[in-house]
Amino acid sequence: MISGVVVSGTTYNKMNDEPTQVFEVGESWYEMPGCHHRVSMNASDTKKLVLHANFVKESKVIEEGGFAALVVVDEEYCDIASTPSH
Repeated sequence: MISGVVVSGTTYNKMNDEPTQVFEVGESWYEMPGCHHRVSMNASDTKKLVLHANFVKESKVIEEGGFAALVVVDEEYCDIASTPSH
């Protein structure tokens, strides 16, 4: 399970086949196991977005798969995920 909260800014958030939602400062969401988190994106061109996420997983998942076991990147985003952030 994952829970998230917007610390500052505003985010677009899309999970599974649900409509895209907008979350503002102080608002939160959760994702149950098997959720396909499709989009998290800053909703502003001028304000910084800061999210706080809590991952709740069995220790065995991390021990066997490392931290890469927490996130699976969709194939169409692999080029972005492998680019270092600045």
